[in-house]
Amino acid sequence: MGVNRDFNEPFEAREPGDAYLVRYTSEKAPVTSISLDYLKRLILPTNLPAANPGGMVVSYEGGYALLALLAKGENTLAKDVLDKLVTFQNTDGSWYQQHYPYKPFDRYEDRKVDSGTSLSAWAMADYDARQTPPTTLYKTAWQKAAEFLHTLEWALTPSASLLKNQVIGGGPEEVAFSADVAEATLGLTRGLDAYGATVLDSGGHSVKDLITRLVAGLDGYMWRPPDYFYQTEYPLGAESQTKPGVYITFKQLVSYAQALVAWALKDWDDKYGTLGQHNANISDALDRVIAVNRGRWGGYLYHPTYEPTDSPEEYPQYAALMKIAMEKVDATRYSRHIDEALKLQRWCALSSGAVLDRVWPDGRCCLSPNARGPLLISAATCVLAGA
Repeated sequence: MGVNRDFNEPFEAREPGDAYLVRYTSEKAPVTSISLDYLKRLILPTNLPAANPGGMVVSYEGGYALLALLAKGENTLAKDVLDKLVTFQNTDGSWYQQHYPYKPFDRYEDRKVDSGTSLSAWAMADYDARQTPPTTLYKTAWQKAAEFLHTLEWALTPSASLLKNQVIGGGPEEVAFSADVAEATLGLTRGLDAYGATVLDSGGHSVKDLITRLVAGLDGYMWRPPDYFYQTEYPLGAESQTKPGVYITFKQLVSYAQALVAWALKDWDDKYGTLGQHNANISDALDRVIAVNRGRWGGYLYHPTYEPTDSPEEYPQYAALMKIAMEKVDATRYSRHIDEALKLQRWCALSSGAVLDRVWPDGRCCLSPNARGPLLISAATCVLAGA
């Protein structure tokens, strides 16, 4: 017989320290500002950003690390990393999802993911746009990345599209994710900032027109009006094309997905779309995340915890993305929650700049059990959020 749990029912186990955060390190006090030291330490001597100590190189995590470095004015180091990443770009404009630079094999598998390409392109455009005067050093590589994303376009109507999430063994999988479409929108929009609103990709296609269709796709196929959030994937529960019998089902109302979509749509509306067009929807999405995904300590859960088997952990990375989105959508409306998210991120950070990846309901801050050390992306997103 199944176990039913009311939304506000206490967790089964409560610890004596269930009134304050506890960090299992020699450092007991939180930092006032997260250092870049740990993030820099994860950049290898060859200028490749490692996802964690002893781990692989991932273009997705590396893209966020570059955005954090650039936000802090570390242009020289960012350029060194970007120059190296360009040498890893495939001829079709993509990057492989994962590389192992010191293994007998150079990559995990023949897998190219839209988000990794989007983040790498975003960082390249961000570098060029931030220079004084602006440069076009990475324009060609960005245009190639934009063309790869164009090849993943999934036209659902003549004016509304999403992106097929990945290409495995040369075949695109027909599943789209709202978070990935949002990251592509952010990376491509930053390219318009850097290279002009009429810039074309390497295949001669209008990048602005592609973004317009992606925004329409988020509006028409990902927004769920009765639920006040953007669904995680499209179509819901699709069967994997590369693994018959395996169905791609994910939780809905995922906190980082709502944050990224809100950030992307606000950025687009303010710069190239219709001012204020998405304010109502994205505010509703953020409001609902705050209502049901926010944890005890100011962080955010992966998704609402309605079942005993669901993970109750809060993630500083999600708190970072929510902070960015809330600040960009309406800093006044969300001021209390922005302060709360910053406090959580700083509490989870050590003086080295490493960020403890998870917080349990009893207040224990800990590292991911699946990594050898703190994750690059946690540190990068918290730095990017200004924590």
